Amino acid sequence: MALALSWRKWGLAPDYILSHGPQVLPGFKKITAPMLFYSFSDDTFAPPRAVEELKGWYANATIEHRHFQPQDLGVKQIGHFGFFKSRYNESLWPQAARWLEEH
Repeated sequence: MALALSWRKWGLAPDYILSHGPQVLPGFKKITAPMLFYSFSDDTFAPPRAVEELKGWYANATIEHRHFQPQDLGVKQIGHFGFFKSRYNESLWPQAARWLEEH
């Protein structure tokens, strides 16, 4: 429950998790692992500006970013949690799995 409340607090803050305090940002900069970001044009929780900001926190990581519009996948909407829907088990999931296997 505490985690969900913290996540809610961060989500409502203009600077997301950085609202917890400036001491958290150096931790993001320590991460050097490769990262794969997915974003979706109709994501109202993580719009493009927010995704770009978040990517910037990982200043020392190698980041690959894949951005999709619903029409790219032949659907009307994807949204924030859409990636996890089974309808993407033949499109988004295999490419994410390949990336994980490669890294």
